[in-house]
Amino acid sequence: MEDALKRLDRLTLDEARMAAAQTLKLAHGIDGQVKVVDDKVTGIDIKLKGVDDKVTGVEIKMKDVDEKVTGVDIKMDNVDEKVTGVEIKIDDVDNKVTGVEIKLKDVDDKVDTILDGILSALCTRMHHSDCAYIC
Repeated sequence: MEDALKRLDRLTLDEARMAAAQTLKLAHGIDGQVKVVDDKVTGIDIKLKGVDDKVTGVEIKMKDVDEKVTGVDIKMDNVDEKVTGVEIKIDDVDNKVTGVEIKLKDVDDKVDTILDGILSALCTRMHHSDCAYIC
C-alpha cells in the first residue's frame, strides 16, 4: 500500500510538473503573441503619427488658402468699388447724352421752322404752280 501511495504521490507530482510545463508553454506562447500585437500597435502608432503630420500639413496649407481667399475678397471689394465708380461715370455720360439729344431736337425743330419759313417765302414770291409740291 505504501508503494501504491508513493506511486500515486509521484504521479500527482508528475502531473503537476506536466501541468506547470504546459502552463509555462502557454504563457510563452501568449507572451509571443502579445509581443506581435505590441509590434503591430507600435506600427500603427508610427502610421498614425505620419497621418497626423500630413493633417498638420493640410491645416497649414488650408490656412494659406484661407489667407489667399481673404486677399481675393479684398481685391474683389476694390474692383466692386471701381465698377461702382464706372457706373456713376456712365450715368453722368448718359445724362449728358440725353441733354445733347434734347438740344439737338431743339436745333432740329428750329431748323425745320426756318426751312418752313424760307420755303413759304419762296413760294409766295414765285407765285408759281410748281411750288405746290414744295409747300
